[in-house]
Amino acid sequence: MQGSYDYFPLERVVFGKPLATALAEEMARLDRHRAFFVTSGSLSRGTDTVARLRDAMGERFAGLFDEGAPHTPRRVVLAAAAAAREAKADVIVSIGGGSAIDLVKMIQAAIAEEVTRPEQLDPFHLRLGAAGEFISPSIRSCGLRQIAVPTTLSAAEFTYTAGSLDEAAKKKISTSTSSYARSRSSSIPRSRCIRPNGCGSRPPSGRWTMRSNPSAPAMPSPSPTRPACMGCD
Repeated sequence: MQGSYDYFPLERVVFGKPLATALAEEMARLDRHRAFFVTSGSLSRGTDTVARLRDAMGERFAGLFDEGAPHTPRRVVLAAAAAAREAKADVIVSIGGGSAIDLVKMIQAAIAEEVTRPEQLDPFHLRLGAAGEFISPSIRSCGLRQIAVPTTLSAAEFTYTAGSLDEAAKKKISTSTSSYARSRSSSIPRSRCIRPNGCGSRPPSGRWTMRSNPSAPAMPSPSPTRPACMGCD
C-alpha cells in the first residue's frame, strides 16, 4: 500500500493557561485588536464565562453573538456574519462545540463572498458533479482569523470542513474552507468544565473507555448531586 496524508491546517494548540491570558497572548501574536465572540445562549447566559472574558478583554472585546444553534442553520450564519461585520472585528473567537466552531468558519465564508441570503451559500457546498467527480468550490479569504475554544470532543477545530443546515431543503450540507483555512488560528482547549449546571471540576484522571463490548470497563456513574465531568461543556 502506498499513499499520502495531508494534515488539516492548524497553526497551534495552546493549553494549560487561563483562557483570558491565552486569548490575549494569541491576539498579540496575530496583531489583532478587536475580538468578536461566538457561542451559544446556554453558555453565555448559563455561565459567567463570557462576562469574565468581557471584563478581562476590556476594549479588545468587540462584540458577542450568543444565538448559536445546533447544526448551524444558515439563517444563524447570516445573522452572525452581519453582527461581526458591524463590530468591525479582526478576529473571531468561538467558544463551544462543533456548532459554534463551524459557525465561525461559515461566518468567514459569508463575509468573504458577501452572502446576505441563505441561497447564496449554495454554490459553495461540497458536492458530486454530473460525471461523479468531487467538487470543492474555492472560497475567498476575508482576512479574519479564528481562535477556537473547544468545549466538547467534536474535533471541529482540527478540520477545514463546516456543516450548516439548509432549513428550506431540510438537510445539512458541508462546505470546505480549505482555500482560506490558514485564516483559522489557534485552538485553546478548556481544561475545566464550564457547562451550565456543570461540576466546575477538572476532568477525572485515568483513561475513559467506551463500553463497546460487555468486557470493556464501564464509565463511572455520575453523582446524584453533581454531573460527571468529561472535560467538556
